[in-house]
Formats: sequence, C-alpha cells, structure tokens
Amino acid sequence: MKKQIKTLFSPKKIILWISILLLIFTIPEMNKPAMSKTEAIVTMMSIDSVDDQIKMAVTVITPTQDKQTNFQVYSSEGETLSVAVENMSLEIGKEMGFAQCEIVAMGETLSEKGVMKTLDYMTRTKRVGTNSVLITFSGDVVEFTQAVSDMSQEKSLNLGQIINFDRRFILSNQSNIENFYKDYYSDTSIGIMPKIQFKNKEQENSIEVASSSNGSQQSQQNSTSSEQKKYIVNDGSMVVYKKGKKYLDVSAEEMKKI
Repeated sequence: MKKQIKTLFSPKKIILWISILLLIFTIPEMNKPAMSKTEAIVTMMSIDSVDDQIKMAVTVITPTQDKQTNFQVYSSEGETLSVAVENMSLEIGKEMGFAQCEIVAMGETLSEKGVMKTLDYMTRTKRVGTNSVLITFSGDVVEFTQAVSDMSQEKSLNLGQIINFDRRFILSNQSNIENFYKDYYSDTSIGIMPKIQFKNKEQENSIEVASSSNGSQQSQQNSTSSEQKKYIVNDGSMVVYKKGKKYLDVSAEEMKKI
C-alpha cells in the first residue's frame, strides 16, 4: 500500500498532476472573450440634470492593434443615474466598466440640486474608485465630453493636465471623491471642486477644441457655415459645496487672494 502511494506521488507524477490542474483552470480563461468585447472601459464620466432627468455622457476607450487609443463618446438619460447607466449598457451592448474612470464631471444644474445621491450610487455599487477626480463643468454634457475626447486624440492633452494648470492656487490635495466625502462629513460640511468651463471665447489658461455637434437642429442648420471655435477653460475658479449642494462660486482672483 505504501509503495502504491509513493508511486502515485512520485516527483514525476506530481509534475504531471500540477500540469493537469493548470490546464483545467487556464483553458476556460483562455476561451473567454477579451474584456474590451464584453465591457465598455470608461475613462471619463459627465453627469447633469436636464428636465428632471439625469443625463450622462462617457468616454469609452478601445485599444487597437496599432497600439493607438480609440475614444468614443456615448450618452443616455434616465430618471436616476442607475437607470441612465442601464440604458447606456443596453445601447452599447456591453457592461459599463467604471473601474478605470479617472474624472467625474458634475454639471452646474446637478450641483445646485445636490451631488451626494450621485456619489453615493457610484461608491455603493463600487463602480467608480474613490481616487477619481471631481470637477464641476459648464455647458452641455455631450458637447463637453466630446470636446475633451477630441482634445485627447488631436492634441495628446488630457483633462487632468488642464485641471493641474492652476494647482498652486487651488489645493494641496486633489479634489477627488474620497476627499470630498471627508469634507462632507466634517463639522463644516463644506467641499470644493475645480470649475472647468466650456466657452466660445478664449481666455487665460484655455485650450482650443473643435466644435462638436450634439445632434440639435441648430447644429444641422449651421453645418454649412464656418465652424465656431470653442475652448476648455481652467482659470483657477472653484465651486464651494455646502452639504453636497453648490453654495458659492469663487473666482480665480479670489482664489489667488486666499
């Protein structure tokens, strides 16, 4: 009996058993489709409240064989953020993957109504990491997100670099979800976000981006006219939140004095 056990677990047999186990566990994984085919990898998410609906737009990254990055912008609406995410997932035909989302942009209307329900949904479902940078933006959700996407592809410049233009006048710590929660649950319940503006006029610390159509009739009517220049602007201004709602706009000059 002992001899049979020794034969069964001899060094050669152990190697064979290990090889069989590795095959059992690795073959199913090898047969699984690539993550990019089943999951939409989101790198940026913009959210606002439009006509009592939550409107969101995301930038989805798709790796290509030539080692370049392909960015696509998708948008959807819903009564809540969770419904908007489900609608977008159905439209794209993929699960929405927010683990790589670097920036979460809050529209001005949503900021005035309150952003905590949105943040709670993201953190409760673990869709977005707490290190994601929070900003407030002005302008249309889709146009703003499309402009950022175009800028990344055409100028090799991302929004994170623009946010850092005036970092010396803003905060020593980046305004991310984790820090915003800490401020929200502090005694003062005051949080702060950089304000990134989307304008037709050039000003200090602005980046020119191509004008993008959001499918409106006005955009279609003006398609034959010369393209209007648009700019993403970070002049150092900030938005102060009190109990999760927009409380005060702080201009760049006021921030410098602070």
